[in-house]
Amino acid sequence: MPERGRLPALLIWLALAPAASADIYTWKDADGHVHFSDRAVKGAQPHATSDISTVGNPAFNMRGMRMQVPFRIRHGAMVVQGAVNGIGMSFIVDTGASLVVIPPALAARAGIDVRDAPGVVLQTANGQVAAPRVSLDEVKVGHLRRNRIEAVVQRVSSDAGTGLLGMSFLGAYRLTVDHQRRVLLLEPR
Repeated sequence: MPERGRLPALLIWLALAPAASADIYTWKDADGHVHFSDRAVKGAQPHATSDISTVGNPAFNMRGMRMQVPFRIRHGAMVVQGAVNGIGMSFIVDTGASLVVIPPALAARAGIDVRDAPGVVLQTANGQVAAPRVSLDEVKVGHLRRNRIEAVVQRVSSDAGTGLLGMSFLGAYRLTVDHQRRVLLLEPR
């Protein structure tokens, strides 16, 4: 490399080097929410980081960056096990549903108050129905966990413990269905 080209390259490398080794700080706010930042704030502690290869999740495929979620077929639909706010339930995988749908009985068990929830009109296979729109604190499917998921409370089947896993959850992932092994392969977008 000519002598002139080395100086700009060196300056760029020196400018980027501090960002690559920045410390990460963590703290909890008054509501108990955990925060992370590259700047120390009052009450923050240095966050211990580790190499990504230390992920302790056996279902996580590091080579493909995919999570495998097993499903079963029930009445022609793919069904996965999950939880809403820590309460276990079954979800029918429905990429045509805009939102996660949970049944009223499960919403009550999960502590979801629908009294002041805004109403939304849903277009279903059986026509239009009105349902309360809520925000779920946590939705978990397999080892995947997402917070503050938009949902509606509406019965979707005769089973009071079954809801729909719609795009308000699935939209964060690229979804591939492996029918032979009966697993969903979910990759973060």
